[in-house]
Amino acid sequence: MQKRVPKSEIIELLKQEFDTGFVNSLNINKFDVITTMDRTRLYVSQSKPSKNSKGHWKYDFFHTITFSILEEVLDGLGKLVLVNYVDRIYTVLKSSDIAWVIRYSSREKGYDEEVTDFVIEKDAEQNYVLRPYDRFNHRRRTIKIKPF
Repeated sequence: MQKRVPKSEIIELLKQEFDTGFVNSLNINKFDVITTMDRTRLYVSQSKPSKNSKGHWKYDFFHTITFSILEEVLDGLGKLVLVNYVDRIYTVLKSSDIAWVIRYSSREKGYDEEVTDFVIEKDAEQNYVLRPYDRFNHRRRTIKIKPF
């Protein structure tokens, strides 16, 4: 079974993706990055695909992120990095992608905590798409996935 991508590899991935020499890890998911625009906070979430888990439905990425984390991301550069550590692929979602997912895939999760579920799968044409947590909702949003 594959393990999470080491922090050192995530740092190198972020340096390449954001064309910067400065990436500081604050914890396992939070990174400060200095870009040509400014210093900003990034959130990196790692998951495995359903083929490597006990899920009853098919996805390539599944990330549940609290609203407080999304506020922090949107107050910064407005980018979220999602990693599939088994297939060694990732995506960088911009603020408009995040807004789409918040609109169509948010829910309350116990103790009045709001969360947003980021679900990514391939469509019939084998393009990667964001889709709502509700499997019966037919909305989809095409995104780019990159190997690393």
